[in-house]
Amino acid sequence: MDLSGIAGEALERLAVPCLALETVDDRRRSQDLRVAWANPRARSRFGESIVGAHMDRDEPLGVLAGFASEVMVARSRQRVATIERSVRRLGRIERLRCTIIPTDRGAAVLVEDADPEPSAIDSVGPSLAQVERWGNLGVWEVDLASGEVYWSTQVFEILGVEESGLESFRACVHPDDRELLDHVIGRILDQPGPYRLTHRIVRDGTVRTVDQHMQSVAGPGGTPARLLGTMIDATDTQAMENRMLQAETARTVGLMAGGLVHDFKNSLTVIAGHAQLLLSDPRLDGGMQASLEAIERAAETASATSRKLMTLGRHDGHVLPTEVSGLIADVVSFVGPAVSPEVDLRIDLGSAHRDRAVLTDPAQFNQALIDLVLNAREAGATTVTIRFDTRSVAPTTASADAGGVVAGTYGVVSVEDDGQGMDVGTLEKAFEPFFSTKTGDQGSGLGLANVRALADRCQGAVTIDSTIGVGTTVHLHLPVADEPHPRRPSRRGRATRILVVSTRTVRAAHLASVLRAGGHQTVSAAAGTAVRFTLDTEPIDLVVTDDSLDERARQLLPADLPTVLVSPESLGTEHHTHHVVDDEALRTLVDELLS
Repeated sequence: MDLSGIAGEALERLAVPCLALETVDDRRRSQDLRVAWANPRARSRFGESIVGAHMDRDEPLGVLAGFASEVMVARSRQRVATIERSVRRLGRIERLRCTIIPTDRGAAVLVEDADPEPSAIDSVGPSLAQVERWGNLGVWEVDLASGEVYWSTQVFEILGVEESGLESFRACVHPDDRELLDHVIGRILDQPGPYRLTHRIVRDGTVRTVDQHMQSVAGPGGTPARLLGTMIDATDTQAMENRMLQAETARTVGLMAGGLVHDFKNSLTVIAGHAQLLLSDPRLDGGMQASLEAIERAAETASATSRKLMTLGRHDGHVLPTEVSGLIADVVSFVGPAVSPEVDLRIDLGSAHRDRAVLTDPAQFNQALIDLVLNAREAGATTVTIRFDTRSVAPTTASADAGGVVAGTYGVVSVEDDGQGMDVGTLEKAFEPFFSTKTGDQGSGLGLANVRALADRCQGAVTIDSTIGVGTTVHLHLPVADEPHPRRPSRRGRATRILVVSTRTVRAAHLASVLRAGGHQTVSAAAGTAVRFTLDTEPIDLVVTDDSLDERARQLLPADLPTVLVSPESLGTEHHTHHVVDDEALRTLVDELLS
């Protein structure tokens, strides 16, 4: 820039730093200013390299956000403008007053210290800047009279924009939240705050959550003159809080369910037992037999629902290394007849990963997979595909908004359908216990809640991808096991649970008290339906019985659990491999079996 004559000489001798700025034709940036000239005072203060530096790109005066836009506004109005800004430069906070004189090709700028005396903030400025970065906290200010806007560096980072200003901010706000934002700002102008507002923004095509605290500052006349506020990106924090709330909800429901099921199963045992007893009567006519069979089916349905309720609160099941490819095939063969011919049920197992063992509870995994397939059918799917593959998640890609998937290697079981899909509101509530889109009594709302419970127990995660009219895919992430073969996990860390089976109420109570004195949990049941129901709904480790059961009843006891017979004499059956004669021997043997 050519500066000559009296004006140029005056600027050379000016006692304050003076710059001459010119616009640069750069297609990559809509507003770009370069320092074309600087007087000796400016070069002395900001360095010789200031000449040729770009204001926004190189920041020759320090971090002076939005300065180029202020120059452009002054040029468009052809009026001298004065702005004051706090800037960071060389580890210090400085307050600068810049007088902008527009020219045809750019502007002349006079730079003065607005606060020439040393300030206490000089020593804490760098620390405050670090706190802003660490906490992702942005600070902003709006001068209501001039419309001047100040954003700290973190505001630019949170919003993902390069230019400050009210229009830039409003463009970032989610369209559905703009009316709410305008309402809150109107309230602040009428009734000074402080106010807190949580709203959404759209950044790089993704929706994020911003938490703002703001208030107005009155001017000399008592009317609001400025708006001050802070801004923090709360997306990750909100996602974490939502998962904690869902986990706590599931835990609370599980605890309630555990108590209710214990009471409910007693009534169910009576219902099912009497139905079976009456069905064995050869004198039944056809109508009575049909009614009793309906009662029995209702009892079985109630039993299945009870098992789901118990699963919500159970955290002590058998999570062990399991090759799930075989379980997937079993589930398909089991549930296939129930969904065909309406649904084409397919399996896609990655050949390189089909034998990888993952950590899961096989019984609960089967139930979760069945629930997912039946959910797909209810959503109107014509094709359902179950896939299995492995996925490695690096620490850099694991985040709170990734559905709780932390760094590690997972076996991912995906159930993909071409059903009606879910909208955003349904997705947000999909994992809540008892939430269901089905009408009437067609669904319990426990299917996806139990899938989430399984993922949490196995230290995995579950995510959903869904689009209305396209379909839904549920991804169940289960950690890949370190050990190549399944093993039964140690029971350390929880009390053992023992089923006491006896038809003698007093004898059952005595055996239970002996076992509880040894630190074990007990549940009592008579033979038959009550035993079967208890084994379906309780995590049982061992069975204790006595000689009140006949041979047929003892044969119905589970062969896959250790069983102890308490009797003065052995009854000679091969089913019971352990026999004791008194309480002391019972305590010793139980401790040995469960150690």
